[in-house]
Amino acid sequence: MSNLQMDREEGLAQEGETVVTVTAVEAVAEGEDYQVTACLDWSDVTYNGEKPNRGELGDRQQITYRVGPDATSEGELFVTHDPMEYEPCGP
Repeated sequence: MSNLQMDREEGLAQEGETVVTVTAVEAVAEGEDYQVTACLDWSDVTYNGEKPNRGELGDRQQITYRVGPDATSEGELFVTHDPMEYEPCGP
């Protein structure tokens, strides 16, 4: 959330959509926490009309999040840990 707030404060406006493809799900504690691996495709995303340099990993990057329920979520899952560590997406 703080990244979004910082972007707004700096006058950055994101345009385009991120395509999220879940590639794996592993139960850490059944019914409690899961590791979800997803490929994030930012090919169509720009900031103030300009495409950012995403380094050597490019527009398609994979990440593994940890997700779990919130005490009041009634079956919904939320990201509980975001390592902010990316690698290339598979083919």
